[in-house]
Amino acid sequence: MGQKTKQINQRSHRAYLIFSLLCAAYLLVYFHRLAPNVVALDLMKDLNTGSGLFGVLASAYFYPYALMQLPAGLLADGWGARKTICSSFCLAALGSFVFAWAQTPLVAILARIMVGLGVSLCFVPALKVLTRWFTAAQFAALTGFILAIGGLGVFCATTPLAYLTVWLSWRGSFVFMGMLTFLVAVLVWFLVRDTPEEMGFPPVALPLSGPEAGQPQSGIKDNLGLILKSPAFWLLCIWFFFHAGIFFGFAGLWGGPYLMQVYGMTKPQAGNALSFIALGMIASGILMGRLSARYPQKRKVIVVFNTSMLTLFCTQPSLFPGLLPAEWMPVWCLGFGFFSSASPVLVFSMLKEIFPLSMTGTVTGLINLSPFLGGALIQPLIGYILEADSNGGGVVTAQAYGEAFMVFLPMGGIAVLTALLLRLPGKDNQVT
Repeated sequence: MGQKTKQINQRSHRAYLIFSLLCAAYLLVYFHRLAPNVVALDLMKDLNTGSGLFGVLASAYFYPYALMQLPAGLLADGWGARKTICSSFCLAALGSFVFAWAQTPLVAILARIMVGLGVSLCFVPALKVLTRWFTAAQFAALTGFILAIGGLGVFCATTPLAYLTVWLSWRGSFVFMGMLTFLVAVLVWFLVRDTPEEMGFPPVALPLSGPEAGQPQSGIKDNLGLILKSPAFWLLCIWFFFHAGIFFGFAGLWGGPYLMQVYGMTKPQAGNALSFIALGMIASGILMGRLSARYPQKRKVIVVFNTSMLTLFCTQPSLFPGLLPAEWMPVWCLGFGFFSSASPVLVFSMLKEIFPLSMTGTVTGLINLSPFLGGALIQPLIGYILEADSNGGGVVTAQAYGEAFMVFLPMGGIAVLTALLLRLPGKDNQVT
């Protein structure tokens, strides 16, 4: 008994070390994802691009990220999460270096594709690792925490990045990001393992409310068929597409230019305001993870409420651009960050109950296609609207931003409707 207790304690220590490294990796995912926001005007000037082309440049990250979500799940389930994360982060580091040295928009777009491709293979494999090192009760809270760490990555891409670019320039900052990304890849390779059994520890018992892990596992084709036939899967895909499209449209790219051009903020001032989005994300990730674990029967109500509040917040820049006093923009950003990040924690917990453990990598990867397709489409769409309204003069008015951000309102409405149609996990809608 003493030896078994010692092994369990050692396993717990290793589990939290692995969790810490996965959090560091996910922080860099968000850092890379949102880095163009604060430095957007510098990039547009240095690379000689308009709003439309710059929207395409920034969104180039999202297309490979979205397309790789299914392979990410398959690789996590088959090749192994550790190998997947390590190799992909090496590619992301290389893409960051190429982006720093880019002299033309084409090279910058190719570099962003490399970065998006590289970091795309982090989140799904990370969740796969967590399902093997932690119990089901721990999983919901830790998923919320790792999403909150994404909020910390958002913060690093705001105020700290703004000051870093003043010190190193935007090119030097992306070199620094590439170095950090490569360091994390090395640490993951040497310290992370996919399962406790690989280190000689006993496996973690995972009581599931969905199909039992002891049932015979289906093949990849059978799993895909079961997932794609699930109505809950398609509702969640639609919800994620529009919900995340709003977030990436503002926080992922156009929030910084909006604050600098409409409110006349400096780059550090805009970074400070946008950093409150990160604070909202961190708070919501931690709170919603706990609520998900404690009140699983209330998840749908919480998702509907959060999505409705996000849509309500979007009325300010859409209908009243520039009218909110500048000193209140950090408060608005705090609420936007909270409500835009509160629901995904609950959704991922619902997935874990609807689908069996053997499908977690694949179904998470499929679901994760939707938010990044939303970001990939909304960022250039807003850019083209802004460019059309500026009449080629390069000066973008508050009215032009309002017209561009107006797309958030129907997107939010569709997301609310989809959330209302969601069904809570239960015996009648589990995938078996």
